[in-house]
Amino acid sequence: YRDPFVTDNSSTPSTNRMGAQIVLKGTTAGMKYQAQYGYSGQETGDTSFATPNDRVGGKLMWEWNLPLFTPKIELSRFTNNVEGDLARAQTVANQQKFSLLWAAPNWPSLSLSYARQQTDIFTRPEGPLSNAINTESVSANLSFLQGASKGDWSSYYKRSQSEFGENGLEEEIGSKMSGTINLLEPVDLIPQWGFTRRVNSQGTMAKDRFFTNLGSSFRVSTTSTLKPGVELTRDLNRFDALKTDKLSAKLGYAYLAMDDSLNVSLLGQYILNQRSNTRANPQIYDVSLLFKKDVRDYLHLNHHQQTLSLKIVHNQQVNASSPQTHSGQTSAMLLVSIIP
Repeated sequence: YRDPFVTDNSSTPSTNRMGAQIVLKGTTAGMKYQAQYGYSGQETGDTSFATPNDRVGGKLMWEWNLPLFTPKIELSRFTNNVEGDLARAQTVANQQKFSLLWAAPNWPSLSLSYARQQTDIFTRPEGPLSNAINTESVSANLSFLQGASKGDWSSYYKRSQSEFGENGLEEEIGSKMSGTINLLEPVDLIPQWGFTRRVNSQGTMAKDRFFTNLGSSFRVSTTSTLKPGVELTRDLNRFDALKTDKLSAKLGYAYLAMDDSLNVSLLGQYILNQRSNTRANPQIYDVSLLFKKDVRDYLHLNHHQQTLSLKIVHNQQVNASSPQTHSGQTSAMLLVSIIP
């Protein structure tokens, strides 16, 4: 289960949707299990009606914490075009994922995973099969901890094969390194860099992305933390000879009460410079505010977690060459979380 409020990206999409989800999880004899089932409605706003992105489905997860190894299994199935609109296609996706974590005291931890997904695309609900896409991926993650500092190195490879379509084989590879370096008692440096590459067998797609960012964390007090940072990304489309460079600055603030009863965080991002060899790009800034309160004293329920969360996000685009194209968006989300 992923809390939709906990995210490093404060920007919001230009669409809206409604949905519901139920999650059941527990532990027994070193084993953890979780089952979730949910529904997400069709997006409204800046989206194409011909593209159904409503979906219904669920996921089962199980893991076993052994002395040195932790195997994990995830199974999921999701279907879109839930309303059964005969004018649109329907997609059914089944995924199986197997992971193995090796962790020994005073040694780096290593995680290996393999995933396979079968995506069947039908011309309409209960109609003939128009395409089938088989996707396989492998990934590895190496983590180490040394005193107050830590580091991670992750890499993955993914390939997708279309059986009926003309896209053929598509491959993607990526790698990322990140770390947390404790310079002084209240100051941490958080560098990160990596790349991704996507190509297809037809030679019509060749996309690269390189990124690097330098974050930091200043513990102002036992309850407050400042998190400034800068990020540089370069996107290359070698097939169409396109290049986009982006430099952005981020500033975050977090407050966590001593008894964990109140959590307030503020995150802002401003794109200082964005250049493309094809067109002028607008300046973009966004800011998000997250307020999370423990409400056990008000609900008086016999549950482990009882929280109320509110997230407000604003995104603004400023085009210096054409003020008429300025656009902004504000959204608010409310979540009540009750976990046994």
